[in-house]
Amino acid sequence: MDAKIIKTEPITPDGRISFLIDFGGGMQLWFDAHKDEDGEITGDWNKYIFRTDNEQDMLEKAFQDACNDEVGAYNYMTALETIEEYENNKK
Repeated sequence: MDAKIIKTEPITPDGRISFLIDFGGGMQLWFDAHKDEDGEITGDWNKYIFRTDNEQDMLEKAFQDACNDEVGAYNYMTALETIEEYENNKK
């Protein structure tokens, strides 16, 4: 998967940042990230309310369900790796 950062927005003064990531195929999702006590990037999907009558919402929910299946875990790791690469390249 060739994901890329489209936009960033600071969330808090302590370094939490929200990243808009384009995963391709029309899938663009926000991911909130920060560095943990070991300096590793961690975070979670920004969207957590989904309308069951909205097809795009259901596609986004399925995409980011990292705790439920292997594909979701892959998508989650792709988000973290994309953010890490972005942060390393901006230095």
